[in-house]
Amino acid sequence: WKFVWKRMMAELAPQDKTGSYKRPSYSFGGKIGGADGRYPDEAGRYHLYVGNPCPWCHRARLVLALRSITNDEIGMTQLVDDPVKASRGGWIFSQTNRDPLGSTDLRELYDKLSPGFTGRCTAPLLVDLKTRKIVSNESSDIVRMLNSVHMGKKKQQRTDRIVSV
Repeated sequence: WKFVWKRMMAELAPQDKTGSYKRPSYSFGGKIGGADGRYPDEAGRYHLYVGNPCPWCHRARLVLALRSITNDEIGMTQLVDDPVKASRGGWIFSQTNRDPLGSTDLRELYDKLSPGFTGRCTAPLLVDLKTRKIVSNESSDIVRMLNSVHMGKKKQQRTDRIVSV
């Protein structure tokens, strides 16, 4: 049981050599509407993958709801937590919530969008469907982006920013 426990904890809560939680850092530092122009602020271009049991996913879903961002502006797929069916990480797509890019689980999606990626396949995940690239898998960055996007609407049409994220 010790091996199983250690393996599970290594997946769920990565640790450094002292046993302290070590948050992994990933290179998906994209930003919708950023100065580099890689990810323009346009409706229908982005897709958010979330899982219901995940509190970090709830943060992203709350911002979508509070800012009245529609599925036509940023699509969303609800993941199912099923570690038996998933190739790794536990998240799969259900019959009713299929991946718009055709993957069966989150690991397969990460492999499609970022070949050779060896990190954890986490949600929430924000994807640019046009370029087929991962914008971000960091909930705080996703929340900040969702709080500032206009999705093609004029600034005066979308002034419903939430405070302090």
